Amino acid sequence: MSPSAQVTKVKPGISARGYRVALKDYNEPAVVEELAANSYDADASTVLVLLDTKRQELHILDDGRGFSKKAMTQSGMLGGGDKQDIDTSESQRPYLGAYGFGLKATANIANKLVINSISEEGQFKIELDWAHLDEALKPGFEGFDLHQSKRPKRLGTG
Repeated sequence: MSPSAQVTKVKPGISARGYRVALKDYNEPAVVEELAANSYDADASTVLVLLDTKRQELHILDDGRGFSKKAMTQSGMLGGGDKQDIDTSESQRPYLGAYGFGLKATANIANKLVINSISEEGQFKIELDWAHLDEALKPGFEGFDLHQSKRPKRLGTG
């Protein structure tokens, strides 16, 4: 390389199109299955799948461990999650998911994903607006707001 050559830093990333291509095989039934699998992986004994056709909303309710803060902060990151380095749940269930794609696959069937979760670490809420995925993947995007408060004593986890 000549002494006058310029060096430019190249930062790995993904475009909104790439994000959607990576998730292209997740159709509606597969997304619902992935969400229920997340409940199983969180040691839920009960999972309710509710479809509100009038409001066009899908609700997944469970009594599992809830999301850790780490999992919540990685909820919008393709490949992000907290199951990659562990094979089983706390109750020794073999994990059904581990690649960090299932939750993000909701981008194929919804404009928004709202996660309300209670774990031993606290109560969390985040709204991922998939309609703004292009902007969210730009380097200057600060991130979606993750709200955290103390875990209410009267409520279980899930």
